[in-house]
Amino acid sequence: MKLSVTQKQKLKHVIIITASGIGIAMIYPLFAEEWNKPIAFINAFFIGLVGGVVVSIIELEIFDPQRKRRSFLFTLTLKTLIYFLFFTLLIPFIMAFNESIYYHRGFWEHIRSEQFQHFLFQEDYKIILIYSFIFIVIIIFTRQMSRKLGQESY
Repeated sequence: MKLSVTQKQKLKHVIIITASGIGIAMIYPLFAEEWNKPIAFINAFFIGLVGGVVVSIIELEIFDPQRKRRSFLFTLTLKTLIYFLFFTLLIPFIMAFNESIYYHRGFWEHIRSEQFQHFLFQEDYKIILIYSFIFIVIIIFTRQMSRKLGQESY
């Protein structure tokens, strides 16, 4: 099957956004000094992968630049809120799913575990959300500026 020029451009953007998401997510365990915990990198990889693919689809299909143009600030705010809400839900889901397998527990059993509750309410979850928020704003701002200046073509 031969891809059209537009399909090739969209695929390129999906790959770039997904690879960036994986890269950014894989950095966090290093900052959190969890380089000796394989599950931290497994979680980061899947959060970056799923997050990158979903953000790519949203960018290409919902926020397609060919559709109605909205103000820079409105678009920046809307995207930030949507992606932040998405990652707020995605991160604990991916972590609970992966860790339930890693620690040989049922999914719901792991969610109710003291270890997972501790993560959500007393450990890194808030820091991970702040980390995610900062990168979401930086990436959206950069992409919006690129679009505004005519550097992005899709």
